[in-house]
Amino acid sequence: MDDLQQHISTLEEDVKQKIEKLRQTQNPRPSQRNAKQAVNNQEKVRTPGKNTRREIKLANYDGSGEWVDFKSHFEACAIINNWDEYEQGLYLAAALRGHAQSVFSDLPTDKKMNYETLVKSLEERFAPPNQNELYRVQLKERRQRASETLPELGQTIRRLVNRAYPLAPTEVKETLSKDYFLDALHDSEMRIKIKQSRPQNLNQAICLAVELEAFYKAEKRQDFVKPQMRATHADNITEELSKDDKFTEMMDSFTKQLESLRMELNEFKNSGQRNTADPEWKRNQQCYNCGKYGHF
Repeated sequence: MDDLQQHISTLEEDVKQKIEKLRQTQNPRPSQRNAKQAVNNQEKVRTPGKNTRREIKLANYDGSGEWVDFKSHFEACAIINNWDEYEQGLYLAAALRGHAQSVFSDLPTDKKMNYETLVKSLEERFAPPNQNELYRVQLKERRQRASETLPELGQTIRRLVNRAYPLAPTEVKETLSKDYFLDALHDSEMRIKIKQSRPQNLNQAICLAVELEAFYKAEKRQDFVKPQMRATHADNITEELSKDDKFTEMMDSFTKQLESLRMELNEFKNSGQRNTADPEWKRNQQCYNCGKYGHF
C-alpha cells in the first residue's frame, strides 16, 4: 500500500513538471520575450524584408500648376506610402504653399484635417467644374505661341479637349485633339502636308509636325549658306577684275608715257635737222665779214 502511494506521488510530480515546462514553452517569461524581440529587431535591421518600401516624397502645390496633375501625384504617393484617410489629410495640408495654403487657412478648424473637405475646397478654387464651354472657346482660339514647341502645343490641346469633352469616347477625343492641333499651327504649308499624310491620332500628327519642322530648319540653313557662298565668290571675282583693271590702267599709262617720249625724241631730231640744213633765210642774209650773200 505504501509502495502504491509513493508511486502515485512520483507520477503526480512528473506530471506537474511536464505541465510547468509546457507552460513555459507557450508563455515565456517577460525577460525571455524581450530578449527574443530584441534579436528579431536586430535581424530586421540587418536584413530588411522584401516588403519594406522606401517612402515616396510628396511634392508641394502652390496653385500655379494644374490641380488635376498634383492630385494624381498625391494619390499615387498615398497608395505607395500606405496612408490612411487621416494621414492623407495631414500630408495634403503640409504640402500646400502660396494660394493653395490660403484655401487651407480659410477652412474651419475642425475641417482642416479632413481629406475630403480639403480636396473639395481645392477643386472649387483651382479646378471648378461645369466650365466645358469655357474650355471649348479656348480650344477654338488656341494658336501656337512663338516659344512653344510642337509637343507642348499637343499636350495643351489634349488637356483642353479632355476638359471640354469629359464624357466623349476616347476615339472622339483623339480626333478632336488632332483637328484642334492642326488648326493651332501657324504654318499653313505644314498644316496642309500633315493633312495630306492623314494621321490617325494626335500623336501621329505631332510626329509629322516635328519631322517637317526639322526639314524646314535644315532647308533654311542651306538657303542661308548658299547666298553667302555666292557673295564670297562674287567678291573674289570682283577683286580679280579690279586687279586686272589696275594692271590695264598701268599699262595704258606706261604706253602713253612711252609715246610721249617718242614724240619728244622725234621733235628733237627734226629740230636738229633744221639747224644743220641750209634754209632759205640764210641765203638771203649778208655776211658780216665779206659782204656777200648766201653764207651767213
